[in-house]
Amino acid sequence: MVTITTTADRLRRALEGTIPFASADTTLPVLNTVHVKAEGDRVQFAATDRYTLGTYRLHRGERAEVEGEDEFTGPDELEEGAQAAMVLADAKEVLRTAKRYKKREALLEVKIEIPAEPERGIAFTFPDGSTLNARCTDGEYPPVERLFPAGERLAGSDQSEVIFNATFAAKVNKAAHAITGDRHAGVHLRLNTDAVKPAVFRTDEDDRWRCLLMPMRGL
Repeated sequence: MVTITTTADRLRRALEGTIPFASADTTLPVLNTVHVKAEGDRVQFAATDRYTLGTYRLHRGERAEVEGEDEFTGPDELEEGAQAAMVLADAKEVLRTAKRYKKREALLEVKIEIPAEPERGIAFTFPDGSTLNARCTDGEYPPVERLFPAGERLAGSDQSEVIFNATFAAKVNKAAHAITGDRHAGVHLRLNTDAVKPAVFRTDEDDRWRCLLMPMRGL
């Protein structure tokens, strides 16, 4: 097990940036989750329904957005295999709890215990001392990091049009508004020159978040 701490506000952002992309299909238990993985100098939250993918990363050390301000604290060496996929319903409950902390309270620390065995669940201890234990699923989570284009150095599309499913695109919109707190926030779209490959979305307001959206095919 690995124990890390971050602020209630960062936990809120990580969940609001990923929960919209989790599958609602309970017959796909591994995807009906939010995956949390601690590795090296980062902790990644991720969710996917096979058509969209959202990730939110917390960094420390040189990779932190503001030099000298770690976005999470934990052991110098994070244990290999410190990852778990928490059930979507429980992830939503953790988010509801994190959202109760406003203004200065949102900067207080939340302790997160990530197990090596999924049956133990992920434990979240909040500033008031309350603890939520999020159930986790057994099964291998897909290697979502590989789905993003290497370096994301993508040129403008040379296709006349790229078509996206409106429902899936709405997930991007919902997550971007939630993590930035601004309904008018700009979202950058990077299209691959191959229109059948996914598009990548980011925001200037929070570079820890990124989203992948698959285009519709055969149209």
